[in-house]
Amino acid sequence: MLRLPRLALQFVLCPLFLLSAGPLMAQPQWGRPMMVGPGEVYTSLADAARAAQPGATVRLTPGIYRECAVWTASNLTIQAEPNTARVEGVLCEGRGQFLLRGDNITIDGVDFAGARGPNPEAAAIRIEGRSATIRRVTFRTTGRGVLALPRRGSIVRLENASFMGGAQVEARDIERLSITASQFVAPLGGPAVRSAAANTDITFSSIADGSAASRLLVEIAGGNAVVRGNSFRKTMAAPGAATAAIIIAPQRGAQPGQQIFIANNSISNDTAIGITFVRNLSNIPAQVMGNVFSGAPVTEVEGPAAPFAIPPPRQTNPP
Repeated sequence: MLRLPRLALQFVLCPLFLLSAGPLMAQPQWGRPMMVGPGEVYTSLADAARAAQPGATVRLTPGIYRECAVWTASNLTIQAEPNTARVEGVLCEGRGQFLLRGDNITIDGVDFAGARGPNPEAAAIRIEGRSATIRRVTFRTTGRGVLALPRRGSIVRLENASFMGGAQVEARDIERLSITASQFVAPLGGPAVRSAAANTDITFSSIADGSAASRLLVEIAGGNAVVRGNSFRKTMAAPGAATAAIIIAPQRGAQPGQQIFIANNSISNDTAIGITFVRNLSNIPAQVMGNVFSGAPVTEVEGPAAPFAIPPPRQTNPP
C-alpha cells in the first residue's frame, strides 16, 4: 500500500479544501461587515437583508440604491458614511423603503429620499419589530420619515437625524420615543412629531414649519412627556386660524403620576398673528417653565397647568 508523506498529503488535501470552501465565501462572516454595493459580495440591499444573521453589521458603499429591503434578523447594524449612500424611491410591499421586522436594529448614516406612495401607512423606515435606533440619518420626503407601529416595550431612539421637505415622525403605542439633537424643516399638513408613546422625550432639537397647513409642530397623545432645550420656529399661519406649536391631546386611560414637562425651549413666532406655545387638551397639568419667546405675541400655555417641579429620577433595572 502506497503511503504518502504527511507533508505531501497536506498539499493534496489543501486544493480540495479551497474548492469546497469557495461557495462559503459569500456567507456572512462573524466579525466582518457585510459589504453592499457594485462589485461587493452583496450587490443589492435585498440580498444582504436575506443573508443577514442576528448581530451582523451591514455596510453600504457610496451610491444611490433604487430598491428597498425587509430586515428580519435582530440586533443588526445597517450603516454608511453620512451623505454617501441614499435609498431612493421604491417601497417594499408598498409600505416602506426599509421594513424593520427584527428587534433592536440600528440604522446609522443612511439617507432616504422619495418614500411617498399611495398607502397611507407608508414610511421611509417602518418599524414593525421591537426597538430601533436611527442615527445620523437624513430623510428627504413629503411623507413619513419614520413610523413606529404599536409594540409592547419598544423603544425608538432618533439621534442627530434630519427631516427635510416635509418628512415626519409618528410613534404609536410603544414604550418610549426619544428624539435628541435632530432637525425638522417644513413639515407639510401635520405635525413634525406625532407621538402616542407611553413616554416621549424631545430634547435639544430644532423644529420649523413650512406651510400654512402646518398649524402645529408637535402632537403628544401619550403618558409622560419631556420637551426640553429645543428651538421652535413658526413661520406661516392662516389669519384667524387656531395655531399652536405643541398640542397635548386628550389622554386615554391616563394613570396617576403621569407628568408633562416643557422647559427651557425657545420659540420664534415669525407670523403676523399671535400663537400659543402649548395647548393642553388633556387633564394632566403641564409643567411649563423657562421658555423664551421672540417675534409676534406668544401665549405660553392654554389649558391645565401646574407649578414646575423637578422630575423624579427614572427607575432603572439593576444590572
